[in-house]
Amino acid sequence: VDDALGALIKSVERMNIGPVIVIFTSDHGEEFMDHGGMGHTQRLFEELVKVPLIVNFPRAKSKRVSKIVSLLDIPPFILNSCKMDIPESFMGMDLLEKMTSENDHPAFFETQRKDGLYSGVRIDNCKYICGHKELLFDLESDPKESVNLAVGRGRRITECNALIQQHRKSI
Repeated sequence: VDDALGALIKSVERMNIGPVIVIFTSDHGEEFMDHGGMGHTQRLFEELVKVPLIVNFPRAKSKRVSKIVSLLDIPPFILNSCKMDIPESFMGMDLLEKMTSENDHPAFFETQRKDGLYSGVRIDNCKYICGHKELLFDLESDPKESVNLAVGRGRRITECNALIQQHRKSI
């Protein structure tokens, strides 16, 4: 992938058409029995919701960023980079603004399954999923999401649920 992206970027530069932003991402990941499923099932574990995001932005230095971002942050970034107004209806935040922000901003995800709507939020190292049951993970100490911390964490679950409800109202 690195070689192919490098070749694409070099081809665009050779065209000499001015500054071009190249964005490489995906809409979902794949599960290979990590949590008992195969493919891109309707679940919200990291292997399904954490996707690559590579941005070649001509006026920026290359660096790896660990901030939590969302695919919703791409359109505001593109518009802002082109010096265009960002519609108020856009739910994302400009990627550059997020990367330089002191605060972490939550990322939301959801899927509709036969047994109902599953929603989740990721903020800092905390990941919360609600639906058929509640799941809470500390991704720093448990990156494979194998230990559900939901029991006894009522305050944190209430905070996460409030974030999800606030997000749903904004849609």
